[in-house]
Amino acid sequence: MFNIYDKEPTSAISLNLAIKKIKEIYANNKSEKKYFIIASKEVELQPENIDNLVEYIDSDKDVLVVGYKLKDNILTDKEYKTFSNDGGIAYQVPWNTCAIWDYKLFDKYIGEFDEICSNNQLGKLILVINGDVKYTGYKGMEDGLAISKALDKNSNLKYKLLKDELFWNIDGDDERKIDQKVKLARKNIVLSTFINIKGYSIEKLRSAAIEE
Repeated sequence: MFNIYDKEPTSAISLNLAIKKIKEIYANNKSEKKYFIIASKEVELQPENIDNLVEYIDSDKDVLVVGYKLKDNILTDKEYKTFSNDGGIAYQVPWNTCAIWDYKLFDKYIGEFDEICSNNQLGKLILVINGDVKYTGYKGMEDGLAISKALDKNSNLKYKLLKDELFWNIDGDDERKIDQKVKLARKNIVLSTFINIKGYSIEKLRSAAIEE
């Protein structure tokens, strides 16, 4: 067990600090299967949920990452449908809000999460939330971009988004709730923008999903 402290623990930069530490730990670990789980403390993750993640990712050597669909206590069904653009690409891939990665595949085809997801060099993204204009950065979606990077190198890799939903409990005041809506509203735009910048394929990412 180890602790890494950062102001933005879910940023690509922070996650890469953890990946570096995991690599040191696994350097002397010769086990055949190696995984790491990334999950928000706000997700109600139970032992049986972890068992399901491990069981699924262990079932196929080409499965890179498995995650759960998430249901928060902020978005209405109408807002979710609007933000997801009826199942836009960002809403089809596992998020690091709750996902398990195959370490060996990650290390071979990804290495680290792309810090383009943290640096906000693209300026401001304008969104309308509850009728109000909100300005946010092009940031996040390091999970979907990492899958795209891996598929660019090995098109046989797959990912799975489990249909069972986990509860994502967002506590806080009205400002925190608006922040959550902004975060979810930008996901499709951000991921598709980053994929285009990197020259990856949205269609390849879409086709790598394991369906029920």
